[in-house]
Amino acid sequence: WSRRRLLQAACAGLLGVVDAHAQDSAGDLSRTVLTLPVDATRTRKALVLSPRVARRGGYKVLVLLHGLAETASETLGLSAWSERYGLVAADARLRRGSVAGAAPNRYLTAERARAIDDELRRKPYEGFVIVCPYTPNVYKGGMTALTLDRYADWIAKTLVPAVQASSPARRDAASTAIDGCSLGG
Repeated sequence: WSRRRLLQAACAGLLGVVDAHAQDSAGDLSRTVLTLPVDATRTRKALVLSPRVARRGGYKVLVLLHGLAETASETLGLSAWSERYGLVAADARLRRGSVAGAAPNRYLTAERARAIDDELRRKPYEGFVIVCPYTPNVYKGGMTALTLDRYADWIAKTLVPAVQASSPARRDAASTAIDGCSLGG
């Protein structure tokens, strides 16, 4: 499963494509909140969602950055992808092996849902270690480029190594991806 397909499925969950059973299956992911240093005086948190079932060789890592609206509070930012954007429910639906049965809409047509289900039958979804850090509003304070550079360094040098050390994550760079929406995109 590619990062793009996972994000498509998450969007499907966001749009009400996920049924109540998928919500109940959300227990397939363990949730850990990491609090990591930014510098000598500040810390930043990240929600880490990991498959509960061990997998030989570990899981690919996907870092997801939330949007501007969720910069209002760390709590909103940490839960943006898992709850507000529907990622946990989309992950549960993919683990069940079907995204079909939802009302067709412009983002997930019935034809596309059938194609995803066919692909899931051929190659079941294996999951990711999903990392959802609080994303600061880089436009506050006026030093956008410097803030972005520091945030990127924190992700690469502090967050990803901590996730790799504390979860069933693969440790090679080719197995780590980053994406986002709105501000995070």
